[in-house]
Amino acid sequence: MTTPSGSGGNFISRIRRVLDRFRSSTAQRSGGADSAGGLLANRFVLAAVAFACGVLLTGVLLLAYFSLSGTASAPADAEQAQSGEALPSVRDLLDPSSLPYEESLGSSLDQTVKQVDYALLRTLERLDLPRRALGLQRVEVRSHNGEEYHFQQLEIRLGNGHDDFIAGLRTALATWVPAATLQQAAGGAWRISLDGVVTHALAFAVLQEQEPQLPVDGQHRGASEAVTPLPEAQDDAGSPDAVVTDRSESGAAATQIQERENDLPRLAIVIDDIGESMRAVERLVALEYPVTLSIWPRATYARRAADYGWQHGCEIMIHQPMEPVGYPRVNPGPGALFVSMTPDQIHTVLGENLGMVPHAVGINNHMGSRFTQDDAGVQAVVDELRGRKLFVLDSVTHGGSVLYRKAAAAGLHAFRRSVFLDVVRDKKSIMHQLDKAAGVALRQGTAIAIGHPTPETLAALEEWQRVRSRKIQIVSVAGLDKVRHRRQ
Repeated sequence: MTTPSGSGGNFISRIRRVLDRFRSSTAQRSGGADSAGGLLANRFVLAAVAFACGVLLTGVLLLAYFSLSGTASAPADAEQAQSGEALPSVRDLLDPSSLPYEESLGSSLDQTVKQVDYALLRTLERLDLPRRALGLQRVEVRSHNGEEYHFQQLEIRLGNGHDDFIAGLRTALATWVPAATLQQAAGGAWRISLDGVVTHALAFAVLQEQEPQLPVDGQHRGASEAVTPLPEAQDDAGSPDAVVTDRSESGAAATQIQERENDLPRLAIVIDDIGESMRAVERLVALEYPVTLSIWPRATYARRAADYGWQHGCEIMIHQPMEPVGYPRVNPGPGALFVSMTPDQIHTVLGENLGMVPHAVGINNHMGSRFTQDDAGVQAVVDELRGRKLFVLDSVTHGGSVLYRKAAAAGLHAFRRSVFLDVVRDKKSIMHQLDKAAGVALRQGTAIAIGHPTPETLAALEEWQRVRSRKIQIVSVAGLDKVRHRRQ
């Protein structure tokens, strides 16, 4: 057996020398010990050597264990250092609100616009101003270098001068959006620009104290929300208190009210990534307004979520995973479509996914920033959907997506996403994005907002139902088509 080197070898050598001296002295004292005494001494030596070897082996094993445990995280640390991104912890993976298959949402310019929105809201919070102090006057969908973004005209309502607000906003922008520029414009207004592109126009007004309004039609309203009640049925004298006794007159009045509601701009709210938390589904169906549930076809509770949502009147969609630009570093999840697939492979995977989500009436893309730019792949999807009477919602995860155009050209009912709600996962920011989506609907007639079942989004949706504008009607995605047909 080879003698171990280093301190372990020195240790055994010392033991052997001590034992040799002990055996020699024993032999001298015995005056030439008999064979039995020599055998006993040899056995003692062997036992001591065996004990020493056992101690050494134990030490080597312990040293190896601690060395491995100290370097076990090295590959993960190296990967994190190389990517520059924090890897999910065990807590993140166990958190039902975590979204393991996500890529950046929307254009980089519009994402930065949302960060400016967040800086504005943080400024309100630091100055102890209510959310109604930030009034969204107008929203426009604009384009710069092929990237769509939302230009916003805002009214900042303050109780006194605006110097403190401007100073606070400068600090917030420097913290959250260093690329933003805040400049004073003509007439006392201010504007915020990103790399020379004006994204926000700010005007200042006096914040008026208002009496709290009572709930209208059984629904709560925010203190700043002006509500225009629907006209009441009147008799020939014009009295609003007249009692309608004729069924035909009652039916006519109900029809008139319904027609006025149908004339309102319409907003659809789609919640993606459904199927991993039934508690999130329960909170969504409990909202006073309808939301569309877009379900991961291979999620843990895909079928259960679809059945539950459909039973409670929710529109059901399939959230079809598609290849992102960042693949394979960014994983779209199981059941995804890739540009490397043949049309037959796309038909097979898509057909399997469609069979996993009952009651589905439409489909939208999960990720897909690369796949939705691929003409051949998108055409294969459209061909598969053509005979299934499903509408298509292009989530627009990339400005070069052809999904909406090809679906519309094939005669399918096709839609495009207007606003992503939760790029910034903050409740107040998400409520502002909901207001922004409502503003797009007011300007264009229809709008679609897409969010995710995060705790912040669920809380924002629940609070927004108490303060939202009643100048728009919230409908399903399919319900938007009626507005388009009526205006044609």
